[in-house]
Amino acid sequence: MNIATNLEWASFFFPGRPVLSEGDSQISYGMLNEKVNRVATALIGFGIQPGESIGICAPNCGDWVAFYFGVLKAGAVAVTLSNLLSDDELSFLLNHCQPRVIYASDDKLNCLDGFRGSGGIETVICPGSDLDMNRLLKLGSRTFKALDRDRKTLRLFFIPEALPVHRRASCSATKTSMFPSRMLFSMNAPRIKTGPCVFCRSIMSLARCIS
Repeated sequence: MNIATNLEWASFFFPGRPVLSEGDSQISYGMLNEKVNRVATALIGFGIQPGESIGICAPNCGDWVAFYFGVLKAGAVAVTLSNLLSDDELSFLLNHCQPRVIYASDDKLNCLDGFRGSGGIETVICPGSDLDMNRLLKLGSRTFKALDRDRKTLRLFFIPEALPVHRRASCSATKTSMFPSRMLFSMNAPRIKTGPCVFCRSIMSLARCIS
């Protein structure tokens, strides 16, 4: 099941209820779902295929949420990258995930321009680049049903060990039948002895469901 269907259900049962508040404005489930539909269909119009990686490197905001769920609705993989990453750190991760489309903030444009070209970034969604969020929304349709993802298209991204220590995750996870002994987090950063983090618990629950 596509996680974005949860938004569709909420939009159906509670279309007028607020889901996001940003400054003095609020957005309802119905409004968010329509915005997400436009993002998803615009991405599909770019030729994005289910299972393909789409980058997100921008500060938290309403558009970030809409773009994230739009990527999921299109059946693609949302690769979220902290906007606090340095250019070197961001470059390393972009080489790893190789997205054709990325939603980013203005301060990352110089770094992203270096990845344009054959097999690299084709479209940067940012006010100072190829198109901004408003123009992207105009390219999409207001109605769309989330694409179901085949289990075979599930992709697990491993955190690169070459990142500086202060950027690494400090958590561990229990081995399951789905993963090798050196799984998601096998790094030398100090570990917090409080058990797996929320992300790891979610991955382990998913592994038990599909194993």
